[in-house]
Amino acid sequence: MSYIVLTTFSDLFTPHFKDGLDGAGFWTMILTFVTIILCIIAWHQLRGLNKVSKADFINKFSDKFFNDRTRLLLILLNYEALEFNEKRIEYEDTEQSESLPIFTINKKIAIQVIDGKDFSSVPERYTGFDLDDLLLGYLEDIGCFEKRGLIDIRGVYDDFDWYIQMVWKNPAVKSYIDSQRETEENGDDIYENFEYIFRKSSAFERCKNKKELKIWFRIKWTIANYFNKRP
Repeated sequence: MSYIVLTTFSDLFTPHFKDGLDGAGFWTMILTFVTIILCIIAWHQLRGLNKVSKADFINKFSDKFFNDRTRLLLILLNYEALEFNEKRIEYEDTEQSESLPIFTINKKIAIQVIDGKDFSSVPERYTGFDLDDLLLGYLEDIGCFEKRGLIDIRGVYDDFDWYIQMVWKNPAVKSYIDSQRETEENGDDIYENFEYIFRKSSAFERCKNKKELKIWFRIKWTIANYFNKRP
């Protein structure tokens, strides 16, 4: 009786093979298929963890980026209340001189866009060092992080695109970057990651507005970036 039951059970779960295909080959095929399925599931889980990790990275970076001093600077830049100038620094014992980049504040504009009770916190001016520390260094970092895969372009676009576009297009900032690139050796490297993320975020927006597939954007961007052209 037990022999009959075992034989019937085996018949139910083991297919009948023809033309030389045996049971071992069948189960090998099944195990391969199951392995592939498990790999796909694991890939999806790792991808989900990667997205969470990138989102957490952006949140932590945002906490550092959106501080009171940077927020004030962004307001002034948005309303074009900063004007770029260069101050000559003379040395007593030599004829050598250097220029100090400064950003003077248009108080007529600033007083209109900043609450009067907070106007006392507005500095008389910013130097290029201030702009680097408070803002441009962060935007340069965003480009660097995206290149390294720590954040993706969608996260950059969703959280930082408005600031990237506004700052890069600001006349005072543009004059400052152009000035630094002209005066420094290998000046094209200055703020190259900021310029890179400005171009890539702009390209992503164009593809997004056209409702193009993300894979198509990646292909276009890779080709365009290789030839240093707009997608």
